[in-house]
Amino acid sequence: MLASARARHQARDLARLGGGAAPAPSLGPDAAALGQAVRRRDELHGANYQARVLTANLLGGHATADYRSIPRVIYTEPPLASAGLTEAQARDKGLDMLTARTDQADTARASTDGAAAGRLVLVADRAKSVLIGASTLGPGADSWIGEAVLAIRAGIPLAILTDVVQPFPTFAEAYEIPIRELASQIA
Repeated sequence: MLASARARHQARDLARLGGGAAPAPSLGPDAAALGQAVRRRDELHGANYQARVLTANLLGGHATADYRSIPRVIYTEPPLASAGLTEAQARDKGLDMLTARTDQADTARASTDGAAAGRLVLVADRAKSVLIGASTLGPGADSWIGEAVLAIRAGIPLAILTDVVQPFPTFAEAYEIPIRELASQIA
């Protein structure tokens, strides 16, 4: 997305307004770039998020972009999806983290659908007792990664996530065992 900033804001002010906008001097002094043009997030949904934050601020709001849980998806068959930090990123940040894994083949849905096996990896911050990352490969992963996106963005405690009832039979059931495992390691 490219935006002209002549009306009320200079292009350099767009970055301050949030959403990942950056001045685009090669396009002129009053131009700013957003989304894929500034390479903050390659996914279209990340660019849409930046546009919402920027628009809210241009209209007088005070929105702030939070990139901790923007989902990343590779639309293969089956899809690969992730949100938050990977295990390696959490380790590099020096976080006291825990991980738990499960095979999607262990869900009732996988057996009823005859679906190819998949895997879910969850990363939790031990000190805060919250989910900070999720990565999955498997049928529908591009849809059910949304549960992890919400948990990471809202900082939902693992103790609450252990009490979530998943519909049966669904691939989202894959969350149940690793979340309980993480919560028990912290308790």
